[in-house]
Amino acid sequence: MLSGVVTFARSNWARFVKFLSTGFIAFLFSELVIFIGVIVAGKVYIIPIDVVAAISSIAVGFFLNDAWTTKNAGFHPKGATQTALRLIAYEGVYAVATIISYSIQLTLFYRYDVNPLLGNFVGALVVTPFNYFVTMKAIWRIKLLQSL
Repeated sequence: MLSGVVTFARSNWARFVKFLSTGFIAFLFSELVIFIGVIVAGKVYIIPIDVVAAISSIAVGFFLNDAWTTKNAGFHPKGATQTALRLIAYEGVYAVATIISYSIQLTLFYRYDVNPLLGNFVGALVVTPFNYFVTMKAIWRIKLLQSL
């Protein structure tokens, strides 16, 4: 099993770093939407604010990953319809992760009065490995154990 982990790390480190970089940009976008939403609407509207932040930041992450992280690998059909279908699938994968992430955020917020921005960060850390594995396999159809 250890050799499988080492093989995976060697063959995916550069792409994973790119994935983390684009994810961080999308995360910052999410944090900005949450920050503005809380200022404008108040903490009482945290759930609708989270929904807007999630959908918009996931789209940002998709386009960044499509253009940079997976540029020379995987599945990139041309055309608006094909891109839209992949974006919808990507949003679906991230919907599962977002439910987990925001559950963490809301638990920390309602039980421990943790700032929603910090809770969002903790949730994002927990779901990042899931997002990488599933999107690389399901959206871009990349064989993760092949060398780059």
